[in-house]
Amino acid sequence: MTPVRVEKYVSDFSYPRNAPLHSLVDDSKLIPSLLPFWDGPKEKWFITGSTGDAWEVGDIEKLQDELKNANIIKATKIRLWAVQIPLPAVPPLVLAVVPIAGSTTAVKLFRMEKELLDCLLPRRFNIISLASDGASVEREAR
Repeated sequence: MTPVRVEKYVSDFSYPRNAPLHSLVDDSKLIPSLLPFWDGPKEKWFITGSTGDAWEVGDIEKLQDELKNANIIKATKIRLWAVQIPLPAVPPLVLAVVPIAGSTTAVKLFRMEKELLDCLLPRRFNIISLASDGASVEREAR
């Protein structure tokens, strides 16, 4: 759970829980592709690379047919959210990484970020800034 990870992060650096934290977000381009992977503990094949959750493959022998019939949108970007203690030599803590499409709207990005902040703010983390690199969709989402 994200708040527990942030609590550990500030504790690991002996940083006061109510002291200022920065919130960071950035998008990185991806080469759109779908990749199968085997989940050993679940004993199932999954497909990653779409804008949603990993897609469970019903029958690996029929994968090509399943892909043709599936309504999958390949991710063209990955969005990363992090928090950082504003002190030198303290690395940021990645909170979430989500595959997104280039057409993802500012409203949808805002909702994702709000969901993260709604987890942190009630726990009294002192988020003092929301930083992004200035891409137009990122500015619109804030």
